[in-house]
Amino acid sequence: MPHKRVRPGPAGCGRPVPRGAAQSVPGILTFTVLMMTTIYGAVFLTIEKREGMLRRQLTLPMSRRGLLAGKVAGRVLVAGIQMAILVVAGRLLFRLDFGSSPLGLASILVSYAFAVAGIATFLGAVLENPEQASSVGMLVSLVMAALGGCWWPAEVMPAWLRAAAHVFPTTWAMEAFHTVISFGEGVGAVAAPCTVLIAFGAVFSLWGARRLARRPA
Repeated sequence: MPHKRVRPGPAGCGRPVPRGAAQSVPGILTFTVLMMTTIYGAVFLTIEKREGMLRRQLTLPMSRRGLLAGKVAGRVLVAGIQMAILVVAGRLLFRLDFGSSPLGLASILVSYAFAVAGIATFLGAVLENPEQASSVGMLVSLVMAALGGCWWPAEVMPAWLRAAAHVFPTTWAMEAFHTVISFGEGVGAVAAPCTVLIAFGAVFSLWGARRLARRPA
């Protein structure tokens, strides 16, 4: 019987699991922005409530809707500035790779900034003092980062936990970042996760705004 030579090669068409810088760069970016924006965004809002600043602001000759939209927009700006600094510094100082689609990356950053700003506004609205905001913001950030795949590849978790983790915006953000940075896709490939992140931001912003709007003027 003639011998046949077998050439080894990869089986299937699955994507490799991101590791090294491909995992740590988006992970650190996602976690850092979440933690800083959530904690300080919520803390400053509780200070405004405690000091009576929000009550005085609600008496200004402007709509409550406009005032509350400004609260969310301010936190979007804070998150956006953080991400811009991290991305620019990472690119210029450390030559980090952020993929070949600037539009795709920008779409993720803006969508994630809105999602994080909504969470910060909601926490600031429901919590009563800066101490609560700091503690809860830290706890929320740690849980979302761990289960969202910021600290390790999501593939190391059981399948059921990976599916359940999609209740967190960090999971959608990390999947979108990997799509652009690790797998070289463009803006079209991240349309779905960006839409979900915007939905997160809208829901939490509305919840927070409704809670703040109930406060007496």
